[in-house]
Amino acid sequence: MPLPEVIDISTSAVAEAEPIAPDFLLDLDEPAAAEAAPAPLLDEPTLGLAPLMVDRVFEILDDLHKEGTTILLVEQNANLALEVSRFGYVLETGRVLLQDESAKLRSNPQVKSAYLGG
Repeated sequence: MPLPEVIDISTSAVAEAEPIAPDFLLDLDEPAAAEAAPAPLLDEPTLGLAPLMVDRVFEILDDLHKEGTTILLVEQNANLALEVSRFGYVLETGRVLLQDESAKLRSNPQVKSAYLGG
């Protein structure tokens, strides 16, 4: 499968994606919003990026969220992903282990221990 072109997420929509089995799947708005209208899916947008670029990607995601854009975000960096989202799903080998508001997931002892380094 060829690699996709680099997309500037600050100005471009993201193409439809195939189903995936990530560790974290986060809806930057809320679950019902995904049913109301299609939302772009970002699959590991920070994979392989330098830390400064990771911060910039999350700044852009946070700005888009504040503007009311719903985005489905698949991301291994659970700390940052839970900071910019309102709702999250924790998946393991494609199965949903937990789902809740992001703030509640951040304070969940199981999530802290397994994914947040605490």
